[in-house]
Amino acid sequence: MRKLKLCVLDRLIHLYGKRQLSKYETLFIIYISQYQDNRGRVHGVYYKDICKALNISIQKFYDLKRSLEAKGVIRVIKCDYTDWDIQIIDNDFTYPESFNEGYINMSHNIFQHEDFFNLKAGAMLLAMQFMKISYSGRGSYNIGTDKFYEKYTELLGVTKRVIQNYMTALRKFFSIGIKNKQFWITPLTKVYKGIGAASDAEVYREHIGKVVCRRSRIQFNSKSFRDTIDLMKQYGQQLKDQTADIFMSAVKQSLEKANENQKNKSKWTRILQPKLVHKMLREQILQPEH
Repeated sequence: MRKLKLCVLDRLIHLYGKRQLSKYETLFIIYISQYQDNRGRVHGVYYKDICKALNISIQKFYDLKRSLEAKGVIRVIKCDYTDWDIQIIDNDFTYPESFNEGYINMSHNIFQHEDFFNLKAGAMLLAMQFMKISYSGRGSYNIGTDKFYEKYTELLGVTKRVIQNYMTALRKFFSIGIKNKQFWITPLTKVYKGIGAASDAEVYREHIGKVVCRRSRIQFNSKSFRDTIDLMKQYGQQLKDQTADIFMSAVKQSLEKANENQKNKSKWTRILQPKLVHKMLREQILQPEH
């Protein structure tokens, strides 16, 4: 569910306008939004992944996590000693009306692009605002130049000169022209998702598979991993909103089953066994409470 509700974007813009949101806090949310479920919950946020993706230190990771939680952007849940589950607050898509409330598709190419990561936070948020408005309309955005500067200097809490600098940087992603004292802003083709890119569901399944294998220190090869995570697709209708919880439980149970005669956990054989995971998964699905 690589989507970010417009209310979440509005909260980020509000914080930035009050000088309460940094570039790396913005990138943190953009990054974890790639791996959330339809409740806005990201299972197994691992500090090494964030540090590598954002090129930050371990201490910076902890600072960002604490700061975003204190500002009411995320909720942090400690479920395992190796990582955290993080909820993006109000990014819930589990009820029928949720999709009508508006959102930005976070799977678009722009959110993987090095040039986007090099933008200032204000320019990133302005780009997302342009995507929000152009996507909900005719695919482009036009606004009077005076009104544009009045609106965005107030919204982002910066000067007209800063907005002009943002606009220059955003020409890498948007066609920006002026005609009859109006800005005409249209996302370029490279902003949007490329042909053949992985689906939201595929990205999510792979993430959950890596999380549970890391948490349980399970070894795997490409085939055993693929065969195992494909079970989430096979039983998608039965698992629904509990996909991650039930699947990860089944993997852990398969590990326990495979080592039931070995009481010393330090001597366990930690190999991913798709068939055994399948068996444990079916047993969980057939339980009355599920």
